[in-house]
Amino acid sequence: MRDVERHHCTDRTLRMSHRVLIVNVSFPPQSKGGASRVIEDNIDCMIADERYDACGVFCTLFGNNQPDRHETWLHRGIPIFAVACPWLDDMERLVQRDDIVGPFTRFLDRVQPDLVHFHCIQRMGLELVEAVKARGIPSILTMHDGWWVADDLFMIDQDLQPAIYNYRAREPAAARNRMDALSAAISKFDRVLTVSQTFRDILVSTGLCDEIVVNENGVSPFATQSKSATKKVRLLYMGGVDARKGYHLLRAAVLKAQLSHVHITVIDHARREGFSRDGRWGDTDVCTIGYVPTEKVASLYADSDVVVVPSLWPESFNLVSREASLADCWVLASNLGAAADHIVSGINGYTFGVENAEELIGLLHALDRDPLRFTTPPPTASLRPVSTQYKELQKIYDEVLHDQ
Repeated sequence: MRDVERHHCTDRTLRMSHRVLIVNVSFPPQSKGGASRVIEDNIDCMIADERYDACGVFCTLFGNNQPDRHETWLHRGIPIFAVACPWLDDMERLVQRDDIVGPFTRFLDRVQPDLVHFHCIQRMGLELVEAVKARGIPSILTMHDGWWVADDLFMIDQDLQPAIYNYRAREPAAARNRMDALSAAISKFDRVLTVSQTFRDILVSTGLCDEIVVNENGVSPFATQSKSATKKVRLLYMGGVDARKGYHLLRAAVLKAQLSHVHITVIDHARREGFSRDGRWGDTDVCTIGYVPTEKVASLYADSDVVVVPSLWPESFNLVSREASLADCWVLASNLGAAADHIVSGINGYTFGVENAEELIGLLHALDRDPLRFTTPPPTASLRPVSTQYKELQKIYDEVLHDQ
């Protein structure tokens, strides 16, 4: 760790820019979910910025249950400190755990940030927020999921029904202690952000906090690859074998639709990279593949004509649906949350309700009836780039530091 510090601090001395510490539950090469990829993109923008310098990233060490274990590495010269989070009951819901704050404060004191930007802090606890506040360091929170407003990150219960807090009525009663802790913590941030207007509306409706600023995620451009000719519509589902992401809804819809001109690829994130298994859902050919690293995602889109996002939870943004549009794929997306905010019905995709499978079945029948249309790429979407998001974030940083 000392070598990491010495290398980075020398670079900082030359640049004389404001030091920003990033806190998120994961970071490459062990990233999970779109939020981690967005954070990585923002850090890459920060590296080119003369005014702000990512002085470190604090995250968890996935798959390691050994107490007091940590690992460090460099991401483009930036020190990453990953701490093991031994498994605890109800760990995703916990707001307090005293085994993470020690390593965090030691890292905090070493990198000495001017500003701390919190993102997803499930598994790590609110003690991290308290530690930053106690040192008088300004902080920002970006909300990417429902951790602050529900028992479940995805804001649905075990029956896959909406389950979100009502802070004004302090309901549900069983969550009041957790709600009190979260409500107290939210007041300690200098700014609270979220990643889409749609998600902001959901968050504000809970009564947790009215002053939430939208810093909408940007999407990184990537080199699109030419699509090979195909007679069947190639449908891609990237949500994993997860009911909350709509896996079982999709499977039920395909079984009932009896498709003969559609081929489906399913990504099972629990499977190793390189895993592949062919099968059938009724009359429809299905290939299940394992984990796909970020650098191979472009090839995955190139081998697809349509991407389906059947989420049963109100997505805060959904990077997949937007990347798919940039990659010249049609998009079929749930009408919950922000996943379909960029879709123009009939032009670059369609939306559907998820109360039952009927609307999705209708769209699958449309693919099956007209494969020529859906193997022809739609107009390429024009989406907000990461550089625009970062410029907006930079102004927020300016405001927070100016207020101190």
